[in-house]
Amino acid sequence: MTAANVRRDLVPQILTMLAEVRPMRERHFRHFKGGLYRLWHFATDSETLQRRVVYQALYGRRGFWVRPELMFFERITRDGKTFPRFAEIPPLITNMPTDFSIRQERAADREAVVRLIELAFRDMSDSDHSEHLLVDRLRPTDAFIPGLSLVAESGGRIIGHLLMTKAAIVSAGDGRIFPTLALAPVAVLPASQRQGVGSALIREAHRRAAALGYASAVVLGHKDYYPRFGYRHADTYGITFPFDVPHEFCMAAELRPGGLKGVRGTVRYAPPFME
Repeated sequence: MTAANVRRDLVPQILTMLAEVRPMRERHFRHFKGGLYRLWHFATDSETLQRRVVYQALYGRRGFWVRPELMFFERITRDGKTFPRFAEIPPLITNMPTDFSIRQERAADREAVVRLIELAFRDMSDSDHSEHLLVDRLRPTDAFIPGLSLVAESGGRIIGHLLMTKAAIVSAGDGRIFPTLALAPVAVLPASQRQGVGSALIREAHRRAAALGYASAVVLGHKDYYPRFGYRHADTYGITFPFDVPHEFCMAAELRPGGLKGVRGTVRYAPPFME
């Protein structure tokens, strides 16, 4: 059976079957990279008799995944720390926007995006409430990448927006310039927050950025949120930020393996960030 046959014939049958099977009692898990999932069922491989876990994403298109049971529940080690690959969490309220899709922002979206960003940051005490103005200032610059200005859309309504723009890491020693991307801002309508929309936007932006050839990204953000997407304290790479903020909020991530190998210096943002 070819890949085309699988997509055309087998996948629809599997999805229909899963839709007709009631899930087990609600058991929810958080992957160590941050994704939220619901354990759907256990299955047995008819050839190997190996037990497998069938689980469903609670973000994006809510696709189904399958892993060997031992792998799903195993503990792994990263950076000297040991933790579950999937950590069980209290059941979530699952009335999430299940039909949202992510696409590139269009010119007709701009008014909605500005309003969305205003609403997303309106009640945040650590915001200067100018994020929507920053996005408008970035659009006409060389730093703006249309393919990395993304929106999440549900039922014809824009519920989230993310922007990644060109930046650089400049070596203090020899002045070498290493291209990178600045992730900012990430905004989700208040009614759609904590439902996986922001996570889906970030993962999709990372995927698209890597496909465009970008090897790394930097972000000034919450120290407990961004590590789930691969961000680490920037100073572990020898990277500093041009802002007077605690170092734990300054983070960098490799979008490709080795993307920050040998990279040291200070982040140089596009001019609108410094206005």
